[in-house]
Amino acid sequence: MGGTDQPVHSPVLKQELLELLDLSQSDTVIDATFGFGGHAKAVLQQLGSRGSLIGFERDKEVFSHSISRFGDEKRVKLYNQSYGKMAELLSPGTISAIYFDLGICSFHLDHASRGFSFKKLQDPFDLRFAPGSSCEPAWQLVARSSYADLRRILQSYGELRFARPVARALALTERLKTVGEVVEIVRNIVPPHLLNKELARLFQAFRIVVNQELETLEQGLESAFHLLKPSGRMALISFHSLEDRIVKRYFRRLEKACLCPPEIPVCACDKTRTARLLNRSPVIPKEQEVDINPRARSAKLRAVKKL
Repeated sequence: MGGTDQPVHSPVLKQELLELLDLSQSDTVIDATFGFGGHAKAVLQQLGSRGSLIGFERDKEVFSHSISRFGDEKRVKLYNQSYGKMAELLSPGTISAIYFDLGICSFHLDHASRGFSFKKLQDPFDLRFAPGSSCEPAWQLVARSSYADLRRILQSYGELRFARPVARALALTERLKTVGEVVEIVRNIVPPHLLNKELARLFQAFRIVVNQELETLEQGLESAFHLLKPSGRMALISFHSLEDRIVKRYFRRLEKACLCPPEIPVCACDKTRTARLLNRSPVIPKEQEVDINPRARSAKLRAVKKL
């Protein structure tokens, strides 16, 4: 993966992220979803010689590339771990800023042969970010799931219009291993003008479940906030409504001084306000960025400052 074969990745909302993080030269920063270091490169330009960057990347292949690129940078420490493990490896109250980019890396769509793209028909229907981990591949998940389970996955995590008939067809399939077999099932059910949209939603749904993305996100948000110093900042870029809803709800809970139900006249929860929202509405990419990088079109950036 070196030389001219290095994947190209365009960091989304780069300038907007830097503005919200408002970094100082001596800050200690976590890149929770390091990838190929697109955002990290910009962050390092903001940090001085006393600053440091800690990165988490669970994909071994991507991690290997990033080590070859950043391994000689003394200000960078990389872990081949999910960001869900950060609380086990770092001390609370020691981090100046933390940021997440939850978008699927372009490498996974364009280069990895793990079924992330529904256009690569010969690839295995795998969808794991970390093959060899405890996560099971998508084809195995389909094989052991009932119609009801498959319908729930497609409806809850992909919001497919044709969730019921697609789930029924998947449940009746005796052996399914490749992306092409999945595409053929959906093609026989969905009208041609909706095919790509439904396929994108199906692959999103199974990817989320296979990699336990939403559970990891909830755990990661809690861990990240505890790691922050007072006045530390946390920013997160999400790409679909399920992620954004979790982030929005968590950030607003941090900002609230009371979580008691409205019918209770006097606060009994003893909660204190622990963060301030840095933006009420999410920051979205400008038209020029979407023109250059169409995959940025659904990005939303939210940030908080710890009190």
